[in-house]
Amino acid sequence: MTDRESDRVCDEYLIAVAEEDFDTLERIWDLAGLHPELEAALHELNVELRQQDVEATVARDTMAIEDAVRTHLPAARIDEAKTGPVTLADVAAELFREPPPQWAAELHAFNESLRNNPSEVPETKSLTKLLAWAQSEFRTIPSAYWSAFREVAIRLKASRSDAEYGLAARSAKPRRPS
Repeated sequence: MTDRESDRVCDEYLIAVAEEDFDTLERIWDLAGLHPELEAALHELNVELRQQDVEATVARDTMAIEDAVRTHLPAARIDEAKTGPVTLADVAAELFREPPPQWAAELHAFNESLRNNPSEVPETKSLTKLLAWAQSEFRTIPSAYWSAFREVAIRLKASRSDAEYGLAARSAKPRRPS
């Protein structure tokens, strides 16, 4: 059997699997019994199909669990390795989960308005620059909000950098005294 014929049979096999055409699958496996290289190719396809099925199942189950957590535990944090720029929504979500003590209702309301804002967080090294940016973008909000915002933004940016470069370290379990 030529490579071209083997490729054609493999394509036919994938279609038969997708359509659950058991007669065609039986015919192809009978043919594979006569051609060891075709049989090996079909086994490889099955391994790949099984891996895709497992990945799809894990992704579906993960989404279902995360949806349930978000629905029933809105203040819970779902840790996931994110990459890319930190957004206003990312910081606002973190502040929603862990607000600074004694925040006024006005600050909670403002924070809620940022929870769906996909804009990238500006440079946060200087609180003065962040306050100037915030005044140009939003109404006047007390600097206490922007100070907490800045701390969270810096922490999120650092964790994203670690995730992007694979440098994130796990916290060690405390050792029991011997």
